[in-house]
Amino acid sequence: MGKNKGNYWRLIFAASTTAFAASTTAFVASNVVFAAPDLVKAKFIFSDINDTDYFYNDVMNLLERGVINGYSDGTFRPNEYVTRGQASKMIAGILGLESLPNSNSNFNDVPKEHQYFDAIASLKNAGIIDGYEDGTFRPNEPITRNHMAKIIANAFHLTSTNTTKLPFKDVRSNYQQAVISLFENNITTGKTETIFDGEAFVTRGQLAAFLVRAERATNEENIERFETFKISEVMGDFILSNGVQYSISPNVKNLININNAAALKDAEVRAKISNNEILDIQLISFRNQGQNSKTTFDGQNSNFNGELVIDSDNIEIKNLVLNGNIVLTEKVDHSFTATNITSTGNLIIETDKVSPTASINTTVEKSSNNPSLYLGNSIFKNIQIERNNIIINSDIQLPQITIQNHISNTTINSKVLKLLINFEGNLELKGTSTIEQLIIEEKIDLNILINGFIKEIYLQNNAIKLSLNSNIKIENIYIPEMRPFKLL
Repeated sequence: MGKNKGNYWRLIFAASTTAFAASTTAFVASNVVFAAPDLVKAKFIFSDINDTDYFYNDVMNLLERGVINGYSDGTFRPNEYVTRGQASKMIAGILGLESLPNSNSNFNDVPKEHQYFDAIASLKNAGIIDGYEDGTFRPNEPITRNHMAKIIANAFHLTSTNTTKLPFKDVRSNYQQAVISLFENNITTGKTETIFDGEAFVTRGQLAAFLVRAERATNEENIERFETFKISEVMGDFILSNGVQYSISPNVKNLININNAAALKDAEVRAKISNNEILDIQLISFRNQGQNSKTTFDGQNSNFNGELVIDSDNIEIKNLVLNGNIVLTEKVDHSFTATNITSTGNLIIETDKVSPTASINTTVEKSSNNPSLYLGNSIFKNIQIERNNIIINSDIQLPQITIQNHISNTTINSKVLKLLINFEGNLELKGTSTIEQLIIEEKIDLNILINGFIKEIYLQNNAIKLSLNSNIKIENIYIPEMRPFKLL
């Protein structure tokens, strides 16, 4: 821990059954720096999109790449008509186009201060879009399917063989080549088998699907990209996701295989893809709900440079070398098991979140069971507890546990090198433990009901109340130099 013990007074307890309460006055630690625990960004998911929607994978693809954004209320509004300005921004974003210095849109209704000026100007200068005969672009009007077809064909340089006979009976001659090119490349199938409906407006969800399909149609087979998708089924050497088949490369077969099919059912995966082959994985979010018995994911002693999100109860992760975090969400209500896991990242136990009907700006804890974590021969850089009533069980010494987020009850059945408590409030600490260092950083009323041994306790705040039961042995308590300490 690197403590300068000269800045503390030490209390030595010879008796092993001493019960006492302690308080200290103001204290500022000197020559001590504590690193903040690693935090995981919450993954943003639109509240009005479901993973069963046909455009789900495409919207997530564009969201991950920063091509699209939602609205401030957390929605994407996939069924709203997309405007010509919004469409321009999405197309320019997916193509990576930027307006040149001193560029001009050449449209009299798109001044430089317009929110979509850069996108519209870049597409105009690239020869991808045209406006109307009156010199306008009309960025606030919904885009039609005819105009969409023409712009996408221009943007992605799609061509037709001129031999395909369109099944659609309603395509105007000046849009026929564009519609043929989209039809041949499986970008559109029409409203019905015989109707394209070119004057109909395009929705935001439809445009996302059209753009990703167009990009795939024009990419070289060896172009690599990242996609987020949901696993519908694992079938031998490939997986299915919303009807799309992805093959599994040898690099990830230790993770994605038929033996892990039950655990991977409905999992969300972010992966590197080339020619619909999964080359590498960045994230697996386990979402197989309704499991009353333990479901196991076996990494077969492989290395995984990514993150695991456990969004399901009764999951076991085993035999994995992980260069990343494991995050347990509120869906872990009964148990989680880690067996033979070596991780350079954190095990993060997230707080219970507010229900979807409540305000998005508040977080409240809900009542739950007492989730038990069983860590068999598994080690993490830090176990970060943000949730009440967690029970930690481990058969080896854990490097560090951090308790935060105003929880009131935690049970630790393990040897721990460092236990860090860094929130204000009241906490009962229970279990059977041997703790080398207990560090208390904030004002807290801490009731230690542990059966076991604590080698060193460091008090670092001006208003700590410490209560111990008679079954805890303590070797040293360090308090700030020249500060009073009451033994009751």
